Amino acid sequence: MLAVLIPLAAVLGLIFWAAHVYLGVAICAVIFAYFFSLVVHPNRDCVSCGGRKSHGPEGSHNFRRCWTCKGAGHYPRWGVMLFRRDVIKGIKAGKHGRNW
Repeated sequence: MLAVLIPLAAVLGLIFWAAHVYLGVAICAVIFAYFFSLVVHPNRDCVSCGGRKSHGPEGSHNFRRCWTCKGAGHYPRWGVMLFRRDVIKGIKAGKHGRNW
């Protein structure tokens, strides 16, 4: 879906720029940047463990895997859940990587 939305935002931005509607250009630039960031960074760090995947120093009695992210260290972003469903399927299947 982002393969269509990113060029659409770029084309609309160029149309607004040619028509001298600069507010439309700014809005399209923000939308383009957000969609592009979903491609580059589909995950966000876990709020609870900060992306470290565990709590406490390793080897101590206080060490445990993060219960919030279940030891993954990250979550998919909301925009990825809406616009890149194939990435969500890959994450659930245990694949690692940025763009698949």
